[in-house]
Amino acid sequence: MDFSAQFPVLDNYAYLNTANSGIISRDLAAWRNAHDQVFLQNKGCKLNRS
Repeated sequence: MDFSAQFPVLDNYAYLNTANSGIISRDLAAWRNAHDQVFLQNKGCKLNRS
């Protein structure tokens, strides 16, 4: 895995608080963005609908 491509912030900074809130990779951020868009378009979780 090319960490520089996935975590570009690490080229300039040391992230030391991963136990509390870890950084996410570009691939995961792209997946999360797509997932959130679908969630918002469906107006939330289908399980909570009556």
